[in-house]
Amino acid sequence: MGKMDSKKLPVIPLKRFFFLVIIPLLLLVNLIFYWLYADQKKREIFIFTNRAESSLLAQKKIIEKFANNIFSDLNSILNHHELLSFVNMEQNESQEYLVHDLIQFAKFKGVYDQIRYINEQGMEKIRINFNNGRPVSVKKENLQNKKNRYYFKDSIKLGKNKIFMSPMDLNIEKSKIELPLKPMIRVGTPVFDKKGKKKGVLLFNYLSRNLLNVLRGEKKTTPHVMMVNKNGYFLKGLSKDEEWGFMYENKKHLTFKNKFPDSWNLIASSDKGSFINKLGLFSFNTIF
Repeated sequence: MGKMDSKKLPVIPLKRFFFLVIIPLLLLVNLIFYWLYADQKKREIFIFTNRAESSLLAQKKIIEKFANNIFSDLNSILNHHELLSFVNMEQNESQEYLVHDLIQFAKFKGVYDQIRYINEQGMEKIRINFNNGRPVSVKKENLQNKKNRYYFKDSIKLGKNKIFMSPMDLNIEKSKIELPLKPMIRVGTPVFDKKGKKKGVLLFNYLSRNLLNVLRGEKKTTPHVMMVNKNGYFLKGLSKDEEWGFMYENKKHLTFKNKFPDSWNLIASSDKGSFINKLGLFSFNTIF
């Protein structure tokens, strides 16, 4: 076997070698790194989305639990023997006993700003004010007619064992928003006598700050939690200044739709979901 003449070996020019070997190799390495990065990014988005959706589901369950507790309380008073006696006028002392029991009930529960019995004409007959933890019965001369308030109209027209639950808003006293602000949910149900005649409405004013405080405590797992009503107004916003816009003439523009128009269009078209846009990851859920 003879020696190979080194002068006869093919010589690849450096420039050609660079284009044929080095550049493809760099492209392959970059492609691998991109794939690893994209896969990692996909995993992170999956984790963040799951975390956000789980947090929202937990908060939804909290709200539903609060609602069920209110319904249970309302039903217990609706079937309370003193209320039934009062409605049927079976005992002269029924109202006195009922007022006493409602005061004790309000004190024990600590979550109802007002408990009222309103007759079919819209006149308050019994009103218990929470009074910062010292419930009192409002004197007869200070009771008001509520026939024009939406919560009375929506409650009195219901059938037996049906419950009205208002949207969350701010409490109004004597045509003015009460200060300090009192977020409120009103829950009412019609009251019938033993003959089946509708006599009035039993109404609870639930202090929603209890619920909002619990939800604010949940933001440790989901930093930017917002709650909006069906019209997109903030009940719980990124700042307190943008909350309750629908209650103020000069804040009517403060809506989720105006703040995040593209995101709102997606959220308004579905009950729940997640999506990513230029602003980041949005996860949402709806409570009926």
